[in-house]
Amino acid sequence: MPEVMERPVKRDRDGLIRCRVCGCTEMDACPVGCSWVEEDLCSVCAQAVAGLLEWEDAAHRANLGALLREYRRRLRADRREHIEQFVDANYCAVRCITIEQLAEWMDAMDAPAAMLLLRYARALLAAEQRRRAAGGAA
Repeated sequence: MPEVMERPVKRDRDGLIRCRVCGCTEMDACPVGCSWVEEDLCSVCAQAVAGLLEWEDAAHRANLGALLREYRRRLRADRREHIEQFVDANYCAVRCITIEQLAEWMDAMDAPAAMLLLRYARALLAAEQRRRAAGGAA
């Protein structure tokens, strides 16, 4: 088994130890709560690493790059579904929204949801422009 290289322990500005994976500290822990399982590794990240090791042993041909691509694809799909549900519930409002209202909505949202709303608004605008260019203006 290869020997694990020693690495320096990361610290924040106040001198608190940071998790080497997610960067949490004792004062700024993971949202679900965590504890130290190694000097600079929190329990949440240790659990994630254990899950990856279990996956690597169980998978036919473990490919971390493909796993990360699938994770990103599902994350995008979940976010897209969330924003589509929001838009479906507020379809008329989104179609009639002004730039100022869009900016206010985006300020009130978290960054990923705001970016998806902006993309959706741009897609609606582009579809409307294509429809008008094709002669189907209402």
